[in-house]
Amino acid sequence: MQLRLQSLTTPSSPRPPTLLSLLTLLLATLTQVRAHGHVNHTRINGQVYDGFNVDYPERPTIFRSITTDHPVRDLTSKDMACGVGGGEPAPLSAEVAPGDTISVDWGFWPGSHLGPVTAYLAKCPESCTDYVPEPEDKVWFKIAEKGKATNGTYYNIWASHHITNHNPFTIPLPRNLAAGNYILRHEIISLATAKTYPGIEVQPSCFQLTVGGAGRGVPRESDLVSFPGAYGPGSEGVTWNVWDASEQGIRSVYPVPGPGVAVLVDGE
Repeated sequence: MQLRLQSLTTPSSPRPPTLLSLLTLLLATLTQVRAHGHVNHTRINGQVYDGFNVDYPERPTIFRSITTDHPVRDLTSKDMACGVGGGEPAPLSAEVAPGDTISVDWGFWPGSHLGPVTAYLAKCPESCTDYVPEPEDKVWFKIAEKGKATNGTYYNIWASHHITNHNPFTIPLPRNLAAGNYILRHEIISLATAKTYPGIEVQPSCFQLTVGGAGRGVPRESDLVSFPGAYGPGSEGVTWNVWDASEQGIRSVYPVPGPGVAVLVDGE
């Protein structure tokens, strides 16, 4: 990337740019173009599990594979499930109980990439280490979401703000969740360039859990969705101008894409 000094001066401002101004411009540019990332690690019951590292794919982990940390921009792609080029089963699963809280740390996330954060579960028929849902399979149900705060004072505060600078996002598991093996799908949605479609950037990450206990909670059939398919180019919240300062923009209520959080019912 080259910075052309002549583009930074005008006839009314003939002085050359200072080193500080150049560094500020460079930092702003890098922040705008870096729209990718991956989970650094997750903490479950005091145990830390490293995220999948594309540079060291042979390291055993609970995280399903990806081939790059670039975001998904095509909402009809099979990459919507677990990330670009990924989704292959992991060799390990983390043991949890209904009601446990899972902490997910993304490491670095650009503060300018505003958007919601969600979490879904999919129950594996048996072991998750040899199960990959088909794109058309409606097996995913949402267990958590956070969008935009509108508290009357600060209107443009998003769930992504909390993740910036190594702040973890916490995901509470349903207290009545049925025992079994699950894939947890966690995603950040960046709306920084989502004024029109395509512009939205989805960053999904999947890892495997083994849920113990005696819970019997299962999702209703109407709460189950597929990836791709849970939301698409025409869904609410897919196009959104996070920089619009009008009453319809920053001050308005944002509809998080996808279904609502599932209410689990007593299963057999």
